[in-house]
Amino acid sequence: MNDLDGIIKFMQSPLGRMLVNGGKEFFTNHLFPYFRQSMAGSMKPVEMSEEEIHQRAKDEFATVDDFDIEPETTTQKKEVDDDE
Repeated sequence: MNDLDGIIKFMQSPLGRMLVNGGKEFFTNHLFPYFRQSMAGSMKPVEMSEEEIHQRAKDEFATVDDFDIEPETTTQKKEVDDDE
């Protein structure tokens, strides 16, 4: 707990306040707008034709048609009524 008290005392000193305010200013005015602009640019939809969409989906995703999977065969017993 003494280490935390030392950090708090430093942050309340003039040098600590200057560093904290400088960090806030850097984050608010430089770092946050940069990331907001970068993320907004990355989320824009891309214009593609239907053929391009289907071709890209086939290239990037595996479908059932890509594999030769045989269906499971199950045997079902017929229920016989004893009442007849």
